Amino acid sequence: MSFLDKLFGLEKPAKTSPEAGELLTTAYSNEELAAIEALLRGAEIPYRLCERGAGGVVRVIAGYNMYGTDVYVKADDAETARELLTPVEDVEDAADTQNVEEEA
Repeated sequence: MSFLDKLFGLEKPAKTSPEAGELLTTAYSNEELAAIEALLRGAEIPYRLCERGAGGVVRVIAGYNMYGTDVYVKADDAETARELLTPVEDVEDAADTQNVEEEA
């Protein structure tokens, strides 16, 4: 964390209203944000995006937001959304678990 991040308040989530929900994660690239949005849409989980710092302006000018984009979800959906974003540590174990669940 640099001095400028602290100076401009970029080490904290974007300021938003309580209705925004719970902070799920912060995406720092367009690709990461697109993947998160696709996962949430696929699970039909509503979300809200809030740009950090002057991120909205930076995104328009540069095509990406170097300050990050905070992704918020409703408190009721937060656990499910976090599970979607948690990487699978062992793909083989995940496949075995899925096969056991399908057989049951």
